[in-house]
Amino acid sequence: MKEEFLLIPLSSGKQVQGLLRKPNGDGMFSVVVIVSGFGMDLHEYKNSNDEVSRKLVDVGFATLQFNFSVVGTDRELSLPDRAAELQNVWEWVKHRRDIDTGRMDVHGTSFGVPTIMWANITDVKSFIFVSGVYYLTCFKKQFEGRGATIYYDRDTDLPRSSGRKTVVGPEFWPAVDLFNPVVLAKKIKIPTFMIHGDQDTKIDTKDVEQVFDAVASKKKKFKIFKGGDHGITDVSRRMREEFLADIVRWFKETL
Repeated sequence: MKEEFLLIPLSSGKQVQGLLRKPNGDGMFSVVVIVSGFGMDLHEYKNSNDEVSRKLVDVGFATLQFNFSVVGTDRELSLPDRAAELQNVWEWVKHRRDIDTGRMDVHGTSFGVPTIMWANITDVKSFIFVSGVYYLTCFKKQFEGRGATIYYDRDTDLPRSSGRKTVVGPEFWPAVDLFNPVVLAKKIKIPTFMIHGDQDTKIDTKDVEQVFDAVASKKKKFKIFKGGDHGITDVSRRMREEFLADIVRWFKETL
């Protein structure tokens, strides 16, 4: 396995850190771009993105993880800004000589899922959505339930389950209020695999089922892990291995 930390230029003039892994040897590799969730870096919670990445590289895929430009601060980008940075990263990947641009997939977790759905990325072969936060108005209510006051004219401090806080500006909320996952799901025509845990305290299983039903792709799959949490992370090793095997199998089938 080859592993490279690199800097990816954005149209804003900023650069974001990326982590590219690929199998040993030369050649054109199929690639999976991995998108992290709210307030997370490229590794995701408990390095779960790294675990997914290594499993995929072991069977011949290249993977790219990346940080959004605010990583390292206590802030989070608005959904349109996250989507724009994902689009920049996607276009950068498409220009690499070691990547087969006809074989590119996307994997997203939690807030990474609406980021993908909002983004305008082309030539994607398939999606995996893990514990997607689809109904963002419910997402907002969860923070209010933890004592947050939402401000539309200044910064809002959002409490996290870790005890830390994430700060968002007033530009964060308009897209949250407008985001309609069913409308966007109806535009998805490529193979899509949605994964959810029935013990996910952040996302209701019924919400995920509604979005899945709306996905327009003729090849789609929905799997509920009984006893699975948000991200299928704090679970037994057996369940985690099943989850990872499902991801590998899906991308092998669709690329």
